[in-house]
Amino acid sequence: MLRRIFFASCFFFLFGTGYSQVPDVTVILHQNMLNAFMSPVGQVSGKGDYTVVGGKGQYTSTLSNARFELKPGQAQFNAGANVKAEFEIYIRIFGNKVHLASVDAANFHRPEFEFAGPKPIQASVDVKLPDGSVKTIYIQQVSRDLKLEDHQGVVSSRLAFSDRPPQDTGESR
Repeated sequence: MLRRIFFASCFFFLFGTGYSQVPDVTVILHQNMLNAFMSPVGQVSGKGDYTVVGGKGQYTSTLSNARFELKPGQAQFNAGANVKAEFEIYIRIFGNKVHLASVDAANFHRPEFEFAGPKPIQASVDVKLPDGSVKTIYIQQVSRDLKLEDHQGVVSSRLAFSDRPPQDTGESR
C-alpha cells in the first residue's frame, strides 16, 4: 500500500502541475541559419519620405551584408548602409549656422522575420481502434514562446489534443 502511494505521488509530481509547463515541441533556430536565409536576399534598396524638425525631403537607402547576432534576451540586426538624402536642416542664430538634424537609416528600415513557432504538421490524426472504428484526435497549438540565447533562438510550443474539433476563434495561427 505504501508503495502505491509512493508511485502515485511520484506520478503526480512528474506529470501533474509541474509537467504542464514543459513545452511539447521545441525548435532551435541558430543565427547561422538566419544569416544563411538573409544571404540570398542580397542588397535591399528603398526610397521614402522623411520629416525632421519641419524639414521634408526624400531619401534612398541600400542595405547590404544583412546579418543577425543573437544574444541572451536580444537580437541585433547589422547591415552595411548607404543612405542618400538631399537636404540640409540648419538654422541661423546670430549669424552662425547651426545643424539641427541628421538622417539615421535605422529609423527607416525595420527588417521583419516571422517564425510562428513549431506547429503540428497536421490538424488531426485518425487512430484506428481494435473494433475497426476510427477515432479522430485534433491537434492545436495553444501557446508559443521565444527565448533568445547565445547564437540561437529557442522557439517552444504547447499543443492541445482533443476528440472534438477546435472552435475557430477567428485569429490566424
